Amino acid sequence: FLILAWVLPAALSYIVYFGYASNISGNVFSETGFAAAYDHGVFKYRVLGKALLHHTHEAIHALGLPTYAPEVLVRADPSLAQAFYSAFFYLNTLALCLTASVLFVVVHRFGSSAPPEASDLVLILSVGLMALSQYVVVPYDMLAYLFLAIGIYLVHEGPAEPRRLGALCAVMVLAALTRETAAIILSYYFAIHFDALARPSRTASGALSHRVALGILVACFIA
Repeated sequence: FLILAWVLPAALSYIVYFGYASNISGNVFSETGFAAAYDHGVFKYRVLGKALLHHTHEAIHALGLPTYAPEVLVRADPSLAQAFYSAFFYLNTLALCLTASVLFVVVHRFGSSAPPEASDLVLILSVGLMALSQYVVVPYDMLAYLFLAIGIYLVHEGPAEPRRLGALCAVMVLAALTRETAAIILSYYFAIHFDALARPSRTASGALSHRVALGILVACFIA
């Protein structure tokens, strides 16, 4: 678990942020440049990642955490602030490790009867894909993956009991405040519980029907 969910993601994230630089992400690694890019269009609605990035930036200064940025980025963007660039690294690396932790539980608890090595391979490939897709550095992708992973876990956890549904609703709201791909959770819920939605049956004691649960989740996303 430590190797696959923490060491591997952290190592890949370090390579992605400090081993090379992409010219696709530019002029956003300062507070002024960041605001100019992310306070307009669809980006202004992706509020949670932006807020956490600013808090991470403040924490770097408060805790005296080490900061660094690739020299090529500094040359290309004179306004770049190393602490702000490092805030992307710290926030997204933590989110990636937490996502890998949740997926580790998902693939080993809810996976098929395949050998554990197959589940490990799925996790490694997933982590690699998420890490390497950061050639575009943004404050919300890794966080969105985290909420999707938690949503997958909660969808698989059993009947729609009020407590579990409440947790899933909270995840839905946080995911929607991060990126609109939160709608994938709704699609996943529909796919996993399709039989129960198509042919409703008696629910477990204290549990809501999946139709009611899905309706509440849709309302949370719309809100």
